Amino acid sequence: MLDNATFEALCILMEAHHFTRRGNAFFRAYNGVIEVIKFCYEPHGARYDLLVGMHSMYSELKAQWFTSRGCIPSFSVMKFIDVYDTSISVPEGFQVSPPVSPDVQLAILRYHGMPWLDTITSQLRFANGWTYLSLMGCRHIKTLPSTQLLPLYAPYLKCKEYGAAEVIIDRKIEQSRNALQQRLKDGSISNKMVYSNSERWQNLKELAASHDEERINAYLTRNYNQNYEYVKFCIRDFI
Repeated sequence: MLDNATFEALCILMEAHHFTRRGNAFFRAYNGVIEVIKFCYEPHGARYDLLVGMHSMYSELKAQWFTSRGCIPSFSVMKFIDVYDTSISVPEGFQVSPPVSPDVQLAILRYHGMPWLDTITSQLRFANGWTYLSLMGCRHIKTLPSTQLLPLYAPYLKCKEYGAAEVIIDRKIEQSRNALQQRLKDGSISNKMVYSNSERWQNLKELAASHDEERINAYLTRNYNQNYEYVKFCIRDFI
């Protein structure tokens, strides 16, 4: 159960770290990196999970992702600790074992999550941080679904890691091919939709492969300017 005191404590913590509240979610944009934090209700477990999300302002994003209902934070705050590590810094008397209560999750965010999130201040740090959080619980980056890797495409382009960006799209093309063919067989999509989807990924692959800085910068700038309109309510000059 998420009580008012815990949510109010979250509000105070978020204000101290320069997040802006929208409904039950909190947003912060700084130096090309957007972060979102929200308590999300998990109906299957009948519990509240404190989740954290990150976006690059150079990626292709959607306006609804920056609303209370539409935001999609990807990572549990439990990612910030080893749940089996008894030396973590949480208030005395709290037990860090599933299911974890909202007040313990908030303590983890306060003592572990926020110091980490405050360091994500560049596209390179975003890429390294996203990879770190994504790989926790996975044996190798190759085991991750392509949807978990796509947020790295634009940051890699911005960092001029064109080969790494191309690999991301190769993974997306490979993993989506079979899924699209199956949907085509069962009639849930048309040939035109398959072609349109494939063309999009091929265009992004070609962009990375071109190493054409003028074209790449135009793509990144277009995304940044559009995303600025989405998140100008929470842009910060410092954190």
